[in-house]
Amino acid sequence: MVYFRWLQDDGTETGDVVYAYLDEVGKDGWEKFSATLTIPDSGTAPKHLMMLIYGSRGTAAPWEYEIDNVQLELGSVATEFEHRSYGEELALCQRYYEKWSGSKAMHPQYSSEASGVYAAARELWNDFKVEKRSNPMVTVGGSPTPTAVNASIYGFGAQVSVASSTASVRISEWTANAEL
Repeated sequence: MVYFRWLQDDGTETGDVVYAYLDEVGKDGWEKFSATLTIPDSGTAPKHLMMLIYGSRGTAAPWEYEIDNVQLELGSVATEFEHRSYGEELALCQRYYEKWSGSKAMHPQYSSEASGVYAAARELWNDFKVEKRSNPMVTVGGSPTPTAVNASIYGFGAQVSVASSTASVRISEWTANAEL
C-alpha cells in the first residue's frame, strides 16, 4: 500500500490522506502507478509531500522499491511520462530564472575622443542563454556596481559612470528573474 500525506515545514500533517493498493508491485519488473492528490486549501499551503510504501513480497528476504520517472501535473488525469533531456529541462527552467557569475570588462560607451561625463561612461550588453517568458527583473553586481537597463526577453544592458576614463570596470554577477 502507498500512502501520500501533505506536511508543513514543522512536520504538521494537513489535508486528506491519499492511499492506493499495489498488490502486485514488482511482480514483472517496473510498474506504472498514478495517484491523484489535491493540495489542501488552507491558510498556509503545504511545503512537502510525504510518500510511504508499506507491504511485503511474501518472503522473508530483504526487498526494496525503486522509484523512477516521477511526474507531477495539474488536473486529475495522468498523461504518459514525458522523457526530456537535462538540457531541455534546463532551458525550460531558464525561461524563468538565470544566474551568471564570473568577470566581464565594461568598455567605454563612447569614442576615445569623448570628454566629460561621456568619457567615463561604461556599457555592456548581456544576452540570455534562453529567451525569457517575460521581461525579467535584473540585478547586477560589479565594482563599481552597474545598473541594469533596457531588460528584455533577450538580454539587458549594464551601465555605470566612473571618475576616470581609464578606470577598469567589471561585472562580477547578474541574475534575471522572470518568475510568475
